[in-house]
Amino acid sequence: MLLSANIILCESVLLERNDVASAVRIVNVITLAPGNNVAHFKAHTMLNSDSADLSTHVLQLQVFTRSGQLVVSAPQYRFVFANRLDFSGPGAFNLTTDFNVDINQLPALGYFTVVVFLDGERVATTPIMLRRG
Repeated sequence: MLLSANIILCESVLLERNDVASAVRIVNVITLAPGNNVAHFKAHTMLNSDSADLSTHVLQLQVFTRSGQLVVSAPQYRFVFANRLDFSGPGAFNLTTDFNVDINQLPALGYFTVVVFLDGERVATTPIMLRRG
């Protein structure tokens, strides 16, 4: 059973040897310079489950226009919740997804929504604005 789902958009994610992630330069707006037609960002997704969840799950991130049109879809990722510290505590899973959005493939610049789907169900969303400088 899912306890929480969160998503952070940023320019980079550092992963330490002990698997602790650090989001660098958290963003909600990307301003593209003239001549740059690719918006690059990372989406770091953090999920927590109850301790009894040992089944395989499918995670997928997608980007939609404000009107709900799908514009970018990341590959599906299969995983099992893990807990290395205390098996009676909640399970956790983190995934960093790279996005390189070709703005020439978009209907227009503006606000978009990054959506996290767990087993086909929407569990987290966050906005991102793509604009010209």
